[in-house]
Amino acid sequence: MNKKAVTRRPSLPLLLCGAAVLAAMPWAAQADEWARVVSSTPIVQPVTVQRQVCAPPATPPSPTSTGVGAVIGAIAGGVIGNAIGGGSGRDLATGAGIVGGAIVGNQIESSNRAQAQAAQQCTTQNVVESRVIGYQVTWEYAGKQYITHMAQDPGAWVRVQIIPIEPAALGPTPAAASPVPMPR
Repeated sequence: MNKKAVTRRPSLPLLLCGAAVLAAMPWAAQADEWARVVSSTPIVQPVTVQRQVCAPPATPPSPTSTGVGAVIGAIAGGVIGNAIGGGSGRDLATGAGIVGGAIVGNQIESSNRAQAQAAQQCTTQNVVESRVIGYQVTWEYAGKQYITHMAQDPGAWVRVQIIPIEPAALGPTPAAASPVPMPR
């Protein structure tokens, strides 16, 4: 059996009734206006944050050495020189090994001390910083000043929404105004 879908259109009285209900709703009477910003004061709050603080070495590396490196180098150089030299040249090779080993041992000791003393000292410290958490904004609309808190500084003007509080049929319409943040 073949059935056709029946499309029903709403009747004209129903449409008119719906339009009247929508027109009577409060949001239909709202308006956006611009208000002049009188002042915008940052709201500052102290916040504790951790920060790594590094200081240079307390004492500069001293060029003097203890002599331990020179002694160890002289002994090692003397042993090597004695093993290399032969006959009457053995004494000369041992002496040269002692002097050369002492010089090299002293340099090695000095460079190791300088590297050990040049290390930087770093610590983590708690530091108090001031952070802006919002703005207290004073703005003027229709001869009256209002104060509100906003997340961002609005600049010289702020957009406000004007929404009637009572229906217009009861007399002059008072209005409520509230700022609306504007994208920058």
